[in-house]
Amino acid sequence: MFFFVVFKTTLEQDIIADQESYSKRIFITVLESNRPEDNDVNDNEILKDARDLYETEAQWRVDGSTFVRLLCTRRSGCILYFNSLNFPFC
Repeated sequence: MFFFVVFKTTLEQDIIADQESYSKRIFITVLESNRPEDNDVNDNEILKDARDLYETEAQWRVDGSTFVRLLCTRRSGCILYFNSLNFPFC
């Protein structure tokens, strides 16, 4: 609300209007807040995510799209589980 009062636009609109950049995609994804609030760990979801990261390794090391999508849309418990496995991206 404060941002809108001061700048007469929403933060999301301001970011979208900004020039195209890698960080723009990250900011918009974070603002969308699509991460579930519970911390349940779904083994099938984790295996699928690990497979997606493995299959797109060359791409996410360049633009990070798969990594950012998973980071911003997966439960905290899943992210913590990845971290406990010492995955190279955590």
